[in-house]
Amino acid sequence: MSFDKPVNQILSDSTGIVCEKNTAIKEFACIPGPKPSLPLIGTGWQYFKYIGRYDLSKLHEANQHKYHTYGPILKEEYQWRKPIIHIFDPKDFEVVFRSQGKCPIRPANEFVSHYRLNNAHKYPNVGLSNMMGEEWYQQRQLLAPALMSLKAVQNHIPSQNAICDDFMDYLWQIKDPISNVLDDLSDATYRLALESI
Repeated sequence: MSFDKPVNQILSDSTGIVCEKNTAIKEFACIPGPKPSLPLIGTGWQYFKYIGRYDLSKLHEANQHKYHTYGPILKEEYQWRKPIIHIFDPKDFEVVFRSQGKCPIRPANEFVSHYRLNNAHKYPNVGLSNMMGEEWYQQRQLLAPALMSLKAVQNHIPSQNAICDDFMDYLWQIKDPISNVLDDLSDATYRLALESI
């Protein structure tokens, strides 16, 4: 049995909702995506070693496969079957961002939020990426001038170039000398991201 369904198939899920392929507006339950969604773990099983179809270290390949299988909008369910909608078309990104309003609500990183709240002596809040609502908006407004200023960006170009040059040197050092292949680029890019901040 294959769990992958073509985008143009008529779908029906456990709710009994029939999803026609040619309707302009669909029920939320009709958004295509991998099945089955299991209790507690949702569709997260597909990333498990040995039984899953995807490799967590190759998420770009997983997303390419999901795009080609389910189309430009798809739904997965993670822990406790919380739905996550993936969009791939930049036009859809624009629609989503413009529809969020002044104070968008996004899922917070619960681990980071919990840690920061329980270490209030180190952190005054949960951090900008985990804030929501009016609190997020106020903090974002404080950062906006620095983030949006072209001069601020230009001031950092020399240091960012130096970091990128060091990164390229590092990649040459860690590649396999015979095959010229990097075994794990993710660790190197994590280092680059930390250094670039």
